Amino acid sequence: MGAAVDIFSSGQSHPAAELRIVLIGESNSKASSTTGNIILGENVFDTSRRTAQSEAKQQEVLGRPVTVVDTPGCWWHYPSEDTAELDRIEIRNSVHLCPPGPHVFLLVIPVDLYLPQRVKSSLEEHLQLFSADVFSHTIVLFAADDPCSDEMIEYDINDSPTLQWILQQCGDRKHVLNISDKEDKDQVKMLFEKLDTMVANNGGRHCPVDRRQGEALWKEMTDLSERASRRFDQVQKQRRKLKELIEGERQPVTEIRIGLVGQKCSGKSKAGNIILHNEMFHKVFDTARLKKNYQDQRETSTCVKHEGDVDGVKVSVVETPGWFTDPTPPDWIKDEVLHSVSMCSPGPHVFLLVVPISRAFTEKDLKALVEVLMPLTERVWRHCMVLFTWGDWLNDLPVENYIAREGKELQELLEKCGNRYHVLNPYISNDPVQVKELFQKIIDMVTENKECFTTEGTKLSFLEKFSFFLGNKKQMEEEWKKREEELIRRMLKALAKEPEEPTVFCEDGT
Repeated sequence: MGAAVDIFSSGQSHPAAELRIVLIGESNSKASSTTGNIILGENVFDTSRRTAQSEAKQQEVLGRPVTVVDTPGCWWHYPSEDTAELDRIEIRNSVHLCPPGPHVFLLVIPVDLYLPQRVKSSLEEHLQLFSADVFSHTIVLFAADDPCSDEMIEYDINDSPTLQWILQQCGDRKHVLNISDKEDKDQVKMLFEKLDTMVANNGGRHCPVDRRQGEALWKEMTDLSERASRRFDQVQKQRRKLKELIEGERQPVTEIRIGLVGQKCSGKSKAGNIILHNEMFHKVFDTARLKKNYQDQRETSTCVKHEGDVDGVKVSVVETPGWFTDPTPPDWIKDEVLHSVSMCSPGPHVFLLVVPISRAFTEKDLKALVEVLMPLTERVWRHCMVLFTWGDWLNDLPVENYIAREGKELQELLEKCGNRYHVLNPYISNDPVQVKELFQKIIDMVTENKECFTTEGTKLSFLEKFSFFLGNKKQMEEEWKKREEELIRRMLKALAKEPEEPTVFCEDGT
């Protein structure tokens, strides 16, 4: 490597002998990993998949050691409390992977990334997971796939109040990097000039990091990993014992009926398509949409059913409408979940409760699932299994790591489901193994229950029974209309027998 560029010829102090950089990126972007590879001059970070764990790499760059830490991306468009605890812990740990602390945080923003106003508070909360003093050490790096001039970037900044706010917080420090041109060493030199200038302006100090907090965090991560390992062993033991108990009781399977239940954007539609090995369900926004008109009246969607043949087994999948996370699920959602039972008569073998690994599972999420299943009574939980979607979020981490870190709400849901769970990875949707394993877990559960779920013997209200019997709301409304007409006819017949009263007119003629 060549000598470091002398950028302080005007009498400034020399660049730091060592440079430590932490990369901050958005969840849908691989730009931060690509940036790390360009800075270090080698493909040390895997850009083919999402960064699930903070990772530090070191190379000699321009004659001095440079450490780069890549971190898990976050959903900047959503509040930080929606960030999974798995990611929050990794973010907090990132600053401890380059002791005694990072000199620079590079906030990597793709030039085509849309940043609405609501991103401001969310991004500020996410950045402060790294350090309370994060903005004093941050440079905004605009990642472009093509050559991009400063004039073009200035135009984007002037057109975006959010970008203006971000740059204001970061002292207007910015740099443009063409991440498609990995051979251009000059752009890395120019970046380092700005990094060194910022470090010099900070008196050569790195971002303060509490060593004791780092040690406590490491102990917490170790304890959680051990807890995850114990859960894995416990669940495997439970499944082996179940197989021993039901050995010989399995019957040939010719049909599997599945109900999908979960929030909007949880991945229900994608899960249904993976299970059926076919693109039958529309995008999640189509199947479970909720529109508001000018009177704030809600136009609701209904259950959607698709069938397919998977290795000679008839598979029926009913997707129920999703709900927003903010309010409690409306009553019509409960009606549709109840209606889903009649759509796969005599009833579903399993309700798959869809939980996306890409976001936190909160007390509100648990209450919502319990509420939408309440009309089916407590008996329904014997027929429920948690289906974790967006399994690619984990990379090679076991799902038990996510479970252990998310806390008591998710663990309570799993306990209600008899610790039955499965993971689907959308990026290996053509791999039949993950679906075969899911089917085997469903078959074992049905064998243990000795039946599918039905509403027989379930104490339902008259309206719920009526909705279930009629199948959908249109039929229910027609039936009520018939009853109303019959009631009016009987009333008119009774009134005809009464003596006629004299007619009294109001002043307006009515």
